[in-house]
Amino acid sequence: RYGTVTGVQTCALPISLRQVLEVAAQAAPSMATVLILGESGTGKELLARYVHTRSQRSAACFCVALPPDTAPCTTLLAWNTMGKMR
Repeated sequence: RYGTVTGVQTCALPISLRQVLEVAAQAAPSMATVLILGESGTGKELLARYVHTRSQRSAACFCVALPPDTAPCTTLLAWNTMGKMR
């Protein structure tokens, strides 16, 4: 399948990546929090930037969570997934 996903040419991309970009393009305009999981080196930060630049919050600062073995990220993840911890 040829075409674009919100400005990204997809003719040379694998089908699985095109599907990921399509879902990301659908999620970007919403105010929902997006959690991107994957192994090291799989492009999570690139996908996060893709979503951020197409979101309503694109004028705000873009930040990426720290690796999961660091305490601040664990706290941030727990706060976002289970509510504010005391």
